[in-house]
Amino acid sequence: MDREPPPAPLDDGFPAPPGARPRPPVPEPPPKPRSRARIAVVLVALFAVGAVAGFGGAVLLDRGPCGGASFVSEAYGYCLDAPAGWEPSAAAEEPSRVDAFRDDGGTVVYVEATRLAEGQDLQTFADSMRVNASMNGFAVTDPVTGTLGGAPSLEWDAVSSGAGGAVVVREIVSIRGGVAWRLQIADSETPDAPDVDGARELLDTWRFV
Repeated sequence: MDREPPPAPLDDGFPAPPGARPRPPVPEPPPKPRSRARIAVVLVALFAVGAVAGFGGAVLLDRGPCGGASFVSEAYGYCLDAPAGWEPSAAAEEPSRVDAFRDDGGTVVYVEATRLAEGQDLQTFADSMRVNASMNGFAVTDPVTGTLGGAPSLEWDAVSSGAGGAVVVREIVSIRGGVAWRLQIADSETPDAPDVDGARELLDTWRFV
């Protein structure tokens, strides 16, 4: 039986920063199964939170060689090698203008980037994301440290609870050269427990351009 594609990322509802390209409306997901519809609502809300931090437009970076990478982001300045079972989709092909990677088990990873404001570092940037999420009804777990392509990262879960059950989205932020990258991991098959370990097989191949 054909599996429905994972939901599109959520639009946060906050205005885009000055000069940023407005994010187009996200199409409604299919009404069934309901778990996928709930994930779509949660992701749209989280992406709206991101608009406060300045996400929403392409980041123009200096391009360089990226070896034989299977995917090079023309919008957000990184590349990776998608393992078997993962299908990449560039921001230009996505209604929400983010890069997307979907596997055949229901996991989806979304990627976007933005220039940091003057004086921002990884901790203050992550704090602003977490505070905005909390103010918009999400429960957020304590952040843990990690790396993305050799650069420091912070990650945590954003949790939305409702009558249909909990939806958990893993948020990852990393900075390099005055730019912040934001990644989200969600799962349409197990919305309350995204396959973060499976997504790491993809993210472990990440290189910055």
